[in-house]
Amino acid sequence: VFVDDPAGEEERLLQLEVMPAGQLDGEFAEHDAGLDVAEQRAFTITFELDRDVDQAANDVRDRVASVRGLLPRRRIARRELIPFCYHLEQLLAAGVPPFESLALLRDAGAEPRLQQVIDALIADVERGLPLSGAAARQPEAFSAVAVSLLRAGEQAGRLPEAIRDIGAALAQEEELASH
Repeated sequence: VFVDDPAGEEERLLQLEVMPAGQLDGEFAEHDAGLDVAEQRAFTITFELDRDVDQAANDVRDRVASVRGLLPRRRIARRELIPFCYHLEQLLAAGVPPFESLALLRDAGAEPRLQQVIDALIADVERGLPLSGAAARQPEAFSAVAVSLLRAGEQAGRLPEAIRDIGAALAQEEELASH
């Protein structure tokens, strides 16, 4: 839009965006008479472009939000996983089934993020996945090596020992990292 006073017109356009649609015609009726067809069309195009830019920005925000769900989450700290492995190994060695062992650990008051992981493990085990399969779906907590050890322990019938070994490896890694 070509105007004599760009600052004043820009202020007017900003007000236009927050006005209800019914007020639009009345507010600018006095100015319409002085605008030729080309200027009216330019004004309409500017208004439509502003609306399209707003819509595009909203679309980008929605896409970013949906992609964030696909990005890897921050890893669970080893210092949280070590006691989890220790207690899970103790429960399994005592003959408590994996589902019940996980439920007990969740209810014992784990850290919130670890509690979410345990909830996901419980849901997957409840659906019939083996513990190794459920752990594979939680990469922020269980490495590929840990999942492989769990799978080998399940197949050999030595799941408590496999979990003990995972916990020991995590404890060793934590000790090395602290020095």
